[in-house]
Amino acid sequence: MDMRERTQMKGRLKVVGKERRLPPDVEVAIFRVVQESLRNAERHSRGTRVGITMDFTEAECRLHVSDDGIGFALPARPSDFAMRGQLGLLGMQERVELVGGRFEVRSRPGNGTTLTVSIPSAGAGSGTAG
Repeated sequence: MDMRERTQMKGRLKVVGKERRLPPDVEVAIFRVVQESLRNAERHSRGTRVGITMDFTEAECRLHVSDDGIGFALPARPSDFAMRGQLGLLGMQERVELVGGRFEVRSRPGNGTTLTVSIPSAGAGSGTAG
């Protein structure tokens, strides 16, 4: 609601599956990814909508954050985020990997951006994020 008041972007949160608590380091990592994703959408996307889906399965916890903004061209390698000044994306990737997860960015100019985080249930809690 705070973002909508500042930017006029509409947001949607959807929870799928049986919601459960996750290890504290995983919860912090997911919170920070969502926080940075919303900040990026607000600052850069020029979009009108942002959606967050949290999907709980027995095997993993999966987060999707999507916007309908202007998108951008992805670098050839994730490590190139830093060279392009996209430190927020690199930080999100590192935070997710610290808790045993996978981080994926999909974007194209003119087609918005989607971030996907997958954290296996068995591997959750294997690192610290804060």
